[in-house]
Amino acid sequence: MDQGRKRLRSKCFLGEQEISDLFSDELSDIPCESASDSDSQSDSECGRGEQKIVATDSESESESSSNESAGSNIVGTATWGKVDKTPALGQFTGNPGVKQIPSAPTQVSEVAELFFGDSFFDMLCQETNRYYLQHREHYDRSYKALKWVDVTSAEMRKFFAIIFLMGHTRRDNLIEYWSTDPFLEIPIFGKLMSRKRFEQIWWCLHFNDNELQPQSTSRLFKIQPLLNFFVQKFQTVYMPNQQLSLDESVIPWRGRLRMRTYNPGKHTKYGLLVHVVTKNTSGYIGNLKIYSGKEETTFRRKGDILLQSSSDTHVVNMISTIHNLSIVDVQRRHGQVKKPVCISEYNMFMKGVDRADQYLAYYSLPRKTVKWTKKVALWLINCAIFNLFLVFKNHSKMKYKAFLLNVAKAWATDQTVAADTNLVRPGPSTATPRRPHVEPPAQLSGDMRKHTLVKTVKS
Repeated sequence: MDQGRKRLRSKCFLGEQEISDLFSDELSDIPCESASDSDSQSDSECGRGEQKIVATDSESESESSSNESAGSNIVGTATWGKVDKTPALGQFTGNPGVKQIPSAPTQVSEVAELFFGDSFFDMLCQETNRYYLQHREHYDRSYKALKWVDVTSAEMRKFFAIIFLMGHTRRDNLIEYWSTDPFLEIPIFGKLMSRKRFEQIWWCLHFNDNELQPQSTSRLFKIQPLLNFFVQKFQTVYMPNQQLSLDESVIPWRGRLRMRTYNPGKHTKYGLLVHVVTKNTSGYIGNLKIYSGKEETTFRRKGDILLQSSSDTHVVNMISTIHNLSIVDVQRRHGQVKKPVCISEYNMFMKGVDRADQYLAYYSLPRKTVKWTKKVALWLINCAIFNLFLVFKNHSKMKYKAFLLNVAKAWATDQTVAADTNLVRPGPSTATPRRPHVEPPAQLSGDMRKHTLVKTVKS
C-alpha cells in the first residue's frame, strides 16, 4: 500500500512515454486489487495552481510517423496528435420520457405491470417448478420436507410481496418473521404464506434450465434470462435524456465465486462488479452489464476521441469524444481550482449511479443466501422496482417506501386462481392447539382406595 502511494505522489504530471504506457496497459475494464481509485473530486497541492499543457511544433511534426505503427491495426486514417480541437457535436435527436403508458398511470399495480407482468412471473414459476423436478430426490430425502405443489403466478407474487415487506421490517433471521411471540409477532407474514412454504419456494427458486448449461460457456448462464428480460424492459419503458453517467456498482457477495471482485477503496469491498448507465439527475438505470471476469479491453486515441491524464491527488484517466483540453474554474470550499472541462463535467453528471445505489439501499430486497444467482436476481428486481418508482413519479408524489408497500399490497391481494381448482394448496400458517396437561388420577399410587381426604388444621 505504501509503495502504491509513493508511485502516485512521485510525479504530478506524466511524460509522453509514461502516458503512452499508461493508456496501453492500465486502461482496461478488468478490476485489479492494486488499481487506484479514479475519483477526481478531491484537490491536491499540485493541482491548485495553473495546469500546464506542454506541446511544441516539432513534436506535432514528428509524432505522426512514430504513431503510425501504434495505430496501424485500427480502422481509419486518424492518428494521435497534440493539436487540440473542439469536436463538432450534432443536435440531440432523442425523445426522452415514458414510452409505455399504463392504462391507469396513478395506480401502483398498473405501473408495476410495466416491468413485472405475467410473463415475468410465469418464467419464474416455470423454472422453479422445473428445478424441483430435477432435484426432487435430494429434496424429498428430508422427512421434514413439505409436500411439493407447483408454484403459480399468484403465489409467486405473494412470495415477492413477503420479500418486499421483509425490507420494511428487519429481523435477525428468517424464523422471526413468523414468530408467534406476542412481542415479535408480525401477523401479515403468516396470513400470506406459511414459513415452510416460503422456505420451499426459496430453496427451489431458479431462473434457467440447468440441463442446457453444458451448451453455454457464459458464467452468467444461470441468471442470463432474467438479466436480458430486465435490460430489455429498462430500455423500452423509459428513454432518458442526453446527459447520462457511466459508473460502477457492486452487488455484495463474499461467497466463493470466480468472477467476484475486490476493491479496497469501496465501502462494499467484495462483490459482483456491474457497469451501470443511468440518467444523470434521477438515476434511472438505462442499461447495465455484469462483469464476468473474461473481458479484456484496451483503448486508443483516434479522430475526435480524447485521452487525457490529469494528476491531482492521484492520476485520473479520462476518455471523451465531446471535449477538448479546455481548463475551467471549479468552485470548492476553499476557493476556485482549475480542472479540465471533461473532468468538471464528469463530476457534474456522474451522480446518477450514486443516486440509484442510494435508493437501492433503502428497504433492500436481497436476502442472505448461499446461491449467488438469487442474490443477483433480487438485485435486478430491486433495480426494476426503482425504475418503476421513477416512472410512477411522473404522475404521483408518492414516496418510495409507500410505493413499495403498495406494490406488496397489490401482489398480496391478487385474486388470480389456478386452473386446477381441485388442487389443495398450503394455506396460511395457524397455531397448533395444545391439549391441556392433566395429571393421571393414579399418579400417587396404583390403588385410589388407599388415599383419603384429610382436613388440614391452620397453625
